[in-house]
Amino acid sequence: MTPLRSETGLSRTEPIRRTSHPREGGNGAQRRSGLDPDVLTWAQVRPIALERDGWRCVGCGSPGPLDCHHRSNKGMGGSRLLDHVANAITICGPGNAYGCHGFAHRYKNTHAAASGLSVPQGEDFRQWSVLYPDGGWYLLDDDGDRTRVA
Repeated sequence: MTPLRSETGLSRTEPIRRTSHPREGGNGAQRRSGLDPDVLTWAQVRPIALERDGWRCVGCGSPGPLDCHHRSNKGMGGSRLLDHVANAITICGPGNAYGCHGFAHRYKNTHAAASGLSVPQGEDFRQWSVLYPDGGWYLLDDDGDRTRVA
């Protein structure tokens, strides 16, 4: 992965990954197929993500207007994985054209992926850390928690 441009102030060149997930069980495809009783709808995921992120944009720390963003979206291989708390972040900008939400969609394979706002196709969102406004890198889980990794 290429480093971010110097004007962003970010310098990560490789994603921070967890080698195993604390929750045992099937992968996202099994959860979405109904084999896991813990599957949530987007309407249930959204308030958990907003609460976890302190009702602030993960990209810039702004209080709003806020939306929730799928880090791994349909166009990036996430169609069966959408409704997981670990795949959702709170982000500013209505729709997907403005604010950090627009940034996450415009630069999904470069700058947004390097900061964890988007997850590249084929990667597991549970192992792709996110840079929060406090300067810490966090892994997100489906319980609505985040774990600082750097």
